[in-house]
Amino acid sequence: MARLANGDPTGAVDLYTYYFRQIAGTVRRRALHMGHDLRADDVQDLVWSTTELLARRARGWNGDGATPWAWAARGIDALIAQHVGPSRASQGADDLQIEVPPRPLVDRAKSDNAINLIRALAINNDLVAMLDEALTLADTPRNGAVFAEHLVQQALGDPSPAETVAHITGLKPPAVRQIVCRARDRLRLTVGRDDRFNAIAHIALLQPPPSRPHRLRTEVAP
Repeated sequence: MARLANGDPTGAVDLYTYYFRQIAGTVRRRALHMGHDLRADDVQDLVWSTTELLARRARGWNGDGATPWAWAARGIDALIAQHVGPSRASQGADDLQIEVPPRPLVDRAKSDNAINLIRALAINNDLVAMLDEALTLADTPRNGAVFAEHLVQQALGDPSPAETVAHITGLKPPAVRQIVCRARDRLRLTVGRDDRFNAIAHIALLQPPPSRPHRLRTEVAP
């Protein structure tokens, strides 16, 4: 959330992938409170929509308080009402105030690959859309897909993302690392050369890796 609040669009990918279970649990509980027993695909749809909601509201979240999904409970209620219908529970008119979203939210991507995840998030997030456009301009569709998959695996905490992506794509791990390295360099150059992408030029994803200190060789006299 802090990264989203600071304008880093890759934070939305991390939020969805790393906290999926926690957000899904909140969605299920809020829905049951409203009298809805959600199907698995409904939960997945609503986790996508909740991620978009949190991405848009990131600047208003206080990190010292509740978790983002607890903080946005009223908004999640609105998403549930929009997705499966209003509350069926018997309650007074003031017990549940539904906040109607100003526009329809993104539906779940029809594919589970990483590039579609980014493009689905981009529908309602201008910074993610900017990142997606820059990646499209910077490299080939195949390399962009490999780069996106590697990014998602890193967000999931995979200690060997290149090996995982190699298994998914059929490439060799060294080839994955080379594609990711070159795609990152091309993306950085694309963003740096086009003023349209100034808003994402500072994100951590595009910063060059720290230089390694040179090791001094010492010789011991016989």
